[in-house]
Amino acid sequence: MNDETVSTNTSNTLLEFLAKLSNELNRTNTAYLIGNIVSSVVQNFTTPLQVALAIIMRDSKTLINQMNKFNVTCSYDEMRRFKKSAALSSIKILAYEQLEMPRLG
Repeated sequence: MNDETVSTNTSNTLLEFLAKLSNELNRTNTAYLIGNIVSSVVQNFTTPLQVALAIIMRDSKTLINQMNKFNVTCSYDEMRRFKKSAALSSIKILAYEQLEMPRLG
């Protein structure tokens, strides 16, 4: 994930506020994480960063669910649903591309 993707769900006002609190929070990954957590809690949705962090920790259901209690990641079940949905979407795209390919010969 890049800075643009991570910052998409973070309010500029919040980022400016965090930067005034500390130079360590001036548009850093820590600030983006805080912003994503705040956005998730206030707007009651999971951000792409929270899903990405769960995917990085995918081997530990306990760790993901513990981090979810602090709103750092999505839940383990939500991460699995995302991965399944992404896999099915990829299969559909590949199948569609196979149909669209011209036949040689």
